[in-house]
Amino acid sequence: MRNLFLELARYNECFFLGSGTRNHDEQSFQRFGFSDGYLLQERSKERKGWERLIRLSNARFVEMSSPEYFRAAKSAMIKCSATWNADVLISFATAVSDVGALSDLPKVLDYADSTSLTSRRADAIAWPTMSTAEKWAARLRVKRQSGRERALVRKYDTTTTISEPDREALLGVSGVADNRVIVVPNGVSQDALTCGEAAKCPDRSIVFWGTLDFPPNYTAVRHFHEKVFMPYLAGRGIDWHIVGAGASQSLQNDVQHPRIHFHGFVEDLYPFVASKGVMVNPMIQGSGLKNKVLESFALRLPVVSTCLGVEAIDGEVNTHFLVAEDPGQFADSIERLLDDHELRASVTRAGRSLVETRYTWPSIGKRFSDLIQQISCEPRAGRELERISE
Repeated sequence: MRNLFLELARYNECFFLGSGTRNHDEQSFQRFGFSDGYLLQERSKERKGWERLIRLSNARFVEMSSPEYFRAAKSAMIKCSATWNADVLISFATAVSDVGALSDLPKVLDYADSTSLTSRRADAIAWPTMSTAEKWAARLRVKRQSGRERALVRKYDTTTTISEPDREALLGVSGVADNRVIVVPNGVSQDALTCGEAAKCPDRSIVFWGTLDFPPNYTAVRHFHEKVFMPYLAGRGIDWHIVGAGASQSLQNDVQHPRIHFHGFVEDLYPFVASKGVMVNPMIQGSGLKNKVLESFALRLPVVSTCLGVEAIDGEVNTHFLVAEDPGQFADSIERLLDDHELRASVTRAGRSLVETRYTWPSIGKRFSDLIQQISCEPRAGRELERISE
């Protein structure tokens, strides 16, 4: 979020209230664009209300599970808002957003991607193999997640999210007017854009990166290994590089081949992945906007993806990226980009142009700041209310 914070600070005086370790000084906040900040203690293992065990919604989960933290955060919010003379509250979808919903200030909720949508998609894949008990647990989980999303979106004046499917999901669970949830995508860092300016001679390889203890990512790795790499690519002299922290030993044991390489966390990511041949994005669950796709565009690294992996990208198939659902077609698309230099040049040129035009942090920050200005100036009494009641 540092890139967004720094952009917002170009147009606004920004302050930070959140949780964290208490080793931050004034300079730490300033590095993120904040004039000042206040850190709450991390949520502790305090006595929890028994009501949480029979809840049907997560709307009050933070208050029930961490009542002391909730009271402290509410008190800090009131005090800091007055001290800083704040005009607008922007909350990111964390535990603090439950407290921010109580503020009398004009409020913007940044809900990057819908957790209920992510869960529904994951459950749809696993449903045939689930036991009856697992199916009931899945239904309860989605009901709880939807309850929290419903409560938050209704209590904030405007909610931003990063893809149209997530917007539709949040509108569906909340029932608010369409103009109360808007799409503001992520941007690409200047580091990626700068790295992509250098000429490269890519090798005959593919690469995937992401946090590997995140279910949509490790599910994608397993799916690609089983359905695409082993049956189609293992014997074609193509190396597969998997980058990211959090890979379990089970994942590494299951996804094995002499040409598969787990690299863990890579400190200088962009130069490393930019030297590879193709970025593969075989996502079969999850939601939101895949930052790795935007980063690939910036790095002039061609992308082959499932439809789900690029659903939030405002680009065109066969122009900015290649899309394949069939495993054999996925493998063939990879080889086309590795072997057809003219196609590769065309796709990477279009991707780079798209990200420069629509997905830089300065342009995203300006859109977000314009929204803040709009919210702060609107008469709150005249705002359109929810279409359906609680």
